[in-house]
Amino acid sequence: MAPPSTGITMTPVPSPPADPSAANSPYRWIIFALMALGSMTYMFMWMAPASLLTTIRADLGVGLGQAGMLLTIIPLVNGIFIFFGSLFVDKLGLKWASVLALTLMAVGGMTAIIASGFAVLLASRILIGIGAGLFSPTTGPLTVAWFPAREQPYVNTLITIMGSLGTSLAFVVTVPLLDAAGSWRLVLGLVALVPLALALGWVIGGRQAPAALAPHPQITVEEEFRHMESGIVQAIKRREILLLAVAVVGQVWVFNTLTTYLPSYFETVHGLDKIAAGSITGILPIAGIAGGLLCGTACGMSGRRRPFLWPLMFAMLVSALVVALLPPGPLVYLAIAVFGFASTGCSVPILTTSMDLPGTNPQLVGGAIAVIYGLAFILSFFASPLFGLVAPLVGMRTALVVFSLPLVVSVAALYRIPETGPGPARAAVLG
Repeated sequence: MAPPSTGITMTPVPSPPADPSAANSPYRWIIFALMALGSMTYMFMWMAPASLLTTIRADLGVGLGQAGMLLTIIPLVNGIFIFFGSLFVDKLGLKWASVLALTLMAVGGMTAIIASGFAVLLASRILIGIGAGLFSPTTGPLTVAWFPAREQPYVNTLITIMGSLGTSLAFVVTVPLLDAAGSWRLVLGLVALVPLALALGWVIGGRQAPAALAPHPQITVEEEFRHMESGIVQAIKRREILLLAVAVVGQVWVFNTLTTYLPSYFETVHGLDKIAAGSITGILPIAGIAGGLLCGTACGMSGRRRPFLWPLMFAMLVSALVVALLPPGPLVYLAIAVFGFASTGCSVPILTTSMDLPGTNPQLVGGAIAVIYGLAFILSFFASPLFGLVAPLVGMRTALVVFSLPLVVSVAALYRIPETGPGPARAAVLG
């Protein structure tokens, strides 16, 4: 997911670009390339240690819970900075905010090279998380600034797909890179060259956003906080937003648990080698690409949201339990694919539902995203240390079953949300 994919595209309801001339410029595709590659890089860097956890644990002498924190610390820090990232965007402008975000990711990745102990490695991951938290609030405004309304949904979808691709690559290529480089530190450091190159690309070839989205130094920090608070206050007063937040907390909790520990689970419990364990887990984000495309398109064309909410969350619950309870084989591979498909597939309808509510405005949508995903990312951090405590007591298989059960609450929360979409006839008119 974001998370689900979580290159979460924080874009409001499609609107015309801030500068109409930008919509006709071929340059907008350079902006798209920088955004899409940034989203892919962020997800790759987040998930890169997953297939290397057993090696990292053996080298640093840390437990399962500590090792898992290397992945869950990213959404924690990202969740915190989702609340505050717009401050930097307003002060620096979209171009330089993007440069800062990518530079922090690069510095964080390179710090892993000198990580002689767990504390330094965790600090490097925190830097990546801060960079990711600053990067997330830029993609939506950049899409609105540079692309016409008719192109914005497709840009959002492609950026989400690139995030899923980054996740998949992290599971597939990190072990071969480890075999080639001979050091997990060097692997994580080499990955950092990508955000560094993208930061340089923004400096050399990037343009500041059109005038309407340029930096606003006259906006004080206090004013920005009041603006942000207004949206959050609006969001927490909406029953539907609170139900969505409860559902996404469970979704991200289980998603993070599976993506963090499945490679180690297949290695230690079922005796698979690192490449096989990583490749099997890599099915999840690949299926997520299909889920995002098909469910996002169907949600828009049908004008319906509810069929893509609790049924997909229920599919995640069943597939997570199958993965935990059965040995590797075709049924488990199918369950992993279903989990990835459903997890990404329900993300677009969840965001769209928050935009469908009566009286929706940009502040409410921004507050809803902060409440739904900020809360989910922060709380999901605790999945890793708790898993590290539970797994040695009951075994990894039982722990995976227990940590899949929050999806029961997610299904119940989404079931209580009524249909908010305009229906097929209205959707056809809007389309």
